[in-house]
Amino acid sequence: NLRQIEAGKEQWAMETNQASTATPTQANLSPDYVKAWPGCPSGGAYTIGNMTTNPSCSTGAPHVLP
Repeated sequence: NLRQIEAGKEQWAMETNQASTATPTQANLSPDYVKAWPGCPSGGAYTIGNMTTNPSCSTGAPHVLP
């Protein structure tokens, strides 16, 4: 799920000419870049973050991109 969110962020940034400091919202990404917003299997909440940070989950490790 985190990889899907990260890929959506990257595509959104490229297609909308965003700066590396831009922070997309879930509304920016879904449904155009992330078709169906994923839910965390552990019940946590996803943080999208800006373009220089990876998305993460509120439950912590191991729910982070390597």
